[in-house]
Amino acid sequence: MDQVLAKAREQLYDCKLVTGKLRAMLQSADEQVRSLKKQSTFLSQLAAKTIPNGIHCLSLRLTIDYYLLEPEKRSFPRMENLENPNLYHYALFSDNVLAASVVVNSTIKNAKEPEKHVFHLVTDKLNFGAMNMWFLLNPPGKATIHVENVDEFKWLNSSYCPVLRQLESAAMKEYYFQAAHPTIVSAGSSNLKYRNPKYLSMLNNLRFYLPQVYLKLDKILFLDDDIVVKKDLTGLWAVDLHGKVNGAVETCGENFHLFDKYLNFSNPHIARNFDPNACGWAYGMNMFDLKEWKKRDITGIYHRWQNLSVDSNWLVGTCTLWRVNFARLTRTLREGGRALCPCDELWLGKAHIPRISKVRGLSKLEVYSLSTMDGKRTRIRRDDLCDHDWEFHFTKTAPVYWRNLDPYWNGTGQIMHRYFHQDGSQTADPGDEVWGGHEACYCVVTGMETGGKIREHYVRINRSAPMSISRNLDWSWEMNNNFCSYSSIPNPDKIEGTGPL
Repeated sequence: MDQVLAKAREQLYDCKLVTGKLRAMLQSADEQVRSLKKQSTFLSQLAAKTIPNGIHCLSLRLTIDYYLLEPEKRSFPRMENLENPNLYHYALFSDNVLAASVVVNSTIKNAKEPEKHVFHLVTDKLNFGAMNMWFLLNPPGKATIHVENVDEFKWLNSSYCPVLRQLESAAMKEYYFQAAHPTIVSAGSSNLKYRNPKYLSMLNNLRFYLPQVYLKLDKILFLDDDIVVKKDLTGLWAVDLHGKVNGAVETCGENFHLFDKYLNFSNPHIARNFDPNACGWAYGMNMFDLKEWKKRDITGIYHRWQNLSVDSNWLVGTCTLWRVNFARLTRTLREGGRALCPCDELWLGKAHIPRISKVRGLSKLEVYSLSTMDGKRTRIRRDDLCDHDWEFHFTKTAPVYWRNLDPYWNGTGQIMHRYFHQDGSQTADPGDEVWGGHEACYCVVTGMETGGKIREHYVRINRSAPMSISRNLDWSWEMNNNFCSYSSIPNPDKIEGTGPL
């Protein structure tokens, strides 16, 4: 025992020293965790804004193609509609070609009279050529479209616009263009998204100058570039705003839409003018009475609040100024909320979701835009054959012998199925009497003419007659010849399949 106690005394640590070391280690680890959290916040914001590899060169290619066009081919048809007050006018300000395409196409797709809709697009000089070329190549049906360059609005300068003056200040440059660096992220990193310089973009602030941009219009529907329309919007023009300037969908479902989440109510200007429990409204769709706007000098009110915002009375960004500017001048649109939908709902009714939807890094809106374009493709590929299961039956012109064996015609069982594989083979369900266990192969044949035009396109299975190909509105496929017919069906359980979402 004496030996044990003696050894224990020799090995006894200084408790104060150990405690100090442990505290130092804890403090160091805590600082490291905080630093990593700030970097994570920054990187998540960066990832959300990064362009996926697949569309890196889209705008560049479109811009080159646009400026290679002859000047007379760069104009859109029906320009006489731009100032017609009897038509339905939309304002859309965006530097995102795909997002703008989704907004325009979803609106036209659901419009009862597409020829009466006029889209006024404004973008920046960097994307002006790309935006024009996109809609020249993909015109929105009978609707009218016009693209303008915000940098050509000479009246929009620092002597008139407060936000442009503020951009010249050192404090504003520090706030936006340095604070977002991962090594110097401020303590308020939870609000990092509000420090994105895009909030100072004139495309973002141009919405406060609608009467100056559209001098001869009385009413216009403003659409943001991150929404999708799922019903006809023409009824919004018939809504009586009762002397209000803005018609919008109220958003009181969550407490973060209340004014106290946007404004600093310790400031006397804010406390006197606003209710902290007042509801906000949807930012992406607003109906404006431009005559009432001019009468109440809404742009002048915006200028005054913008000047006050230098003292950081609210979270920086046009979203907050938008709500401040129209706090008592907004009428709730009851039916408007059903006109917009989350991107996930847009897959409803689709038999297949293309492989493009699985590309990493794309936003939901970009996925749907690219998938919509893919849904218009009528040239079938091996992946399309292999991704889906296929219902199979003989046609009415097939010999009676085969039709008598077919459950589709004799009603004795479930419809037969066929499966295509990447190695060029085809199989059927076990026990399929018509199949008989024989081997089958297939190939996709495409004949091209000079200039890239498709001369012929079909699928051949074994040595049977070529099968013509068609595509349905729900993006499913049909293949037919005089002997048999194939119809693609979704299979969400298939590993490489693209069944309904």
